[in-house]
Amino acid sequence: MEVNKDEAYRCLDRAEYYIVEGDVEKAEKFINKSKKLFPTSEADELLKKLKTQGSKKHSTSNVKPDGQNAKKRKNTPPGSPRADRANQPTYTKAQLDTVKK
Repeated sequence: MEVNKDEAYRCLDRAEYYIVEGDVEKAEKFINKSKKLFPTSEADELLKKLKTQGSKKHSTSNVKPDGQNAKKRKNTPPGSPRADRANQPTYTKAQLDTVKK
């Protein structure tokens, strides 16, 4: 099961993204997928928060993700190609050295 740990946390990141976007169904889907891959207390807590907020008014505007990457989010879901390449330069160190010369 240890092999699925990274994928489980990736699913939690995606669930947090959908919580911020207000898509409760997709968020719950990814939390449950994360729990199947590798059960964690973070997944249990996030699901509990989601259900608590959802039972009040089916509104997730007050639910805040606890993930470390939540501050860096934009409109691209985690794990997508655009999100992975957003902070990586498209040039090599050798190219940079040439330009500096």
